[in-house]
Amino acid sequence: MNRALLAGGVAAVATMTGCSSGSSGTASSSSSSAAPNGMPSGGPGAGGGGMGPGASAVKYADFVGVTTDGKVVDDLYSIHSTDVSTDKVVQRAQAFLDGLTSAEKKASVFDVEDDEWLACSNVDGYEREGARMGDLTEKQRELGYALPGAALSADGLTQSRNIMKLNALLGEYSGGGRDTLTEGAYFFTFMGTPSTSEPWGFQYEGHHLAINYFVLGDQVVMTPTFMGSEPTSATYNGEKITTFREETKAGLTVLRALTDAQREKVISSESKAGDNVKYPALKRRACTTGITGGDAAFASSPAPRCSGWDRGR
Repeated sequence: MNRALLAGGVAAVATMTGCSSGSSGTASSSSSSAAPNGMPSGGPGAGGGGMGPGASAVKYADFVGVTTDGKVVDDLYSIHSTDVSTDKVVQRAQAFLDGLTSAEKKASVFDVEDDEWLACSNVDGYEREGARMGDLTEKQRELGYALPGAALSADGLTQSRNIMKLNALLGEYSGGGRDTLTEGAYFFTFMGTPSTSEPWGFQYEGHHLAINYFVLGDQVVMTPTFMGSEPTSATYNGEKITTFREETKAGLTVLRALTDAQREKVISSESKAGDNVKYPALKRRACTTGITGGDAAFASSPAPRCSGWDRGR
């Protein structure tokens, strides 16, 4: 069971990106399930459905393994000691749970093998479970922010918080999505009980940010983790924020290293389209909001497909 949990994030990738049990990909499954309520409005295939658990998304029990040739790769992940303590992560997770009310805790805690592991999405309109940060008290939020503070690197924590801030900026100036495009529209769910020996984990997710964090002893698997931003550079509450600077440089370096023949295979279009998130509406507001223009500032978040505002509506 522990090994299955370590590999289970791959199945969540299939769910998160709209892959189904009948689709080609790396996650194999044996059946499909009906679409749940609260589906986002856009995403793969356009129209209803979107990213997140869908009509043909895999369930946890359906997950078989990972393959490159149709045969499941055995022993892909091993359980081993890393000699890196997870004690602080466990302590802060438990402190946050202890700070919740009984009702909040009941809505946020699931079994360690629950299908909630697969219920992750980066779109803003997805209906999520768990404790919503904007609905908590200031003290509860402090305890909540302390958890990723222990679980992530300093750069990862800064990136996550900046994504949330830019999400709020997008909500303030986009003219819609004010319930979801805020710093408060991010949710914690927990699978299992925080422990230094037994398997457990948590999800922290909202628009453009989805972290799945599985812990077994001193071993951690963060799969899948989605981080995106729209825009990627802006001034919010007097703070100049730029996200994905290094990732953008790395991407350009890779692209420029390709031969002409290789570029022909990987570049889908030489010009930007509506789903490449270069927004005239945001550009018009640049002089008053502090949003900077240019391709880099409006670079698409690193998702296989996008929905909602990501389609440039």
